[in-house]
Amino acid sequence: MTGGIFVDLDHFLDEELENERRELLDKKRQVSGHQSKLEKALRNGDLDQVYRTIVWLEAALAKQQETLLNLKEKLPTFDVAAYLQEEFEPGFLVACQTHGLKVTGSFPAYEVFPFRVRVYPERGTIEINDYGWEPKADIDVILEATKHARLRTKIRYALEYLDLMYLYGEEPCLSAGAPEEPAMDEMVAGEDTVGS
Repeated sequence: MTGGIFVDLDHFLDEELENERRELLDKKRQVSGHQSKLEKALRNGDLDQVYRTIVWLEAALAKQQETLLNLKEKLPTFDVAAYLQEEFEPGFLVACQTHGLKVTGSFPAYEVFPFRVRVYPERGTIEINDYGWEPKADIDVILEATKHARLRTKIRYALEYLDLMYLYGEEPCLSAGAPEEPAMDEMVAGEDTVGS
């Protein structure tokens, strides 16, 4: 809410904060220019120019600080909780549709495959990939269980282990080892199909 009238987030960012955003961008450019002039004056040993540039830089930084304080004062005027509760969903759904993304679920929990999106109006946040699952597994034990020297094999084993753990909610019983030598008849059958 600003002045008792509900304002959407785009309007707040683009209209209500427009002057502060423009001023900060302008001061950023000025500060950068003054810093370059200061470095050049220091390299050249021009102490008069160093002093003048420091004065200009201080003025630009003071104005930048003033603008930041104005911006900071305006931020609480936007009711993030109300926006997330009342206005987030329509804009979110339109944005996803515009980009061809299928959305399932409804406020406050959505899935935009492969991401889960959860809106927390009371906290004023949106979390993505809030699966709420942390494996209770020792990665060193998992990697040691493969009994194989190749890192890629250990990684594949670890991913399979964690995937099964997630799907079934319990520690899987897997074993992985070095592949055995193929039997002679398997090798001959493989050679026949390669040339065909």
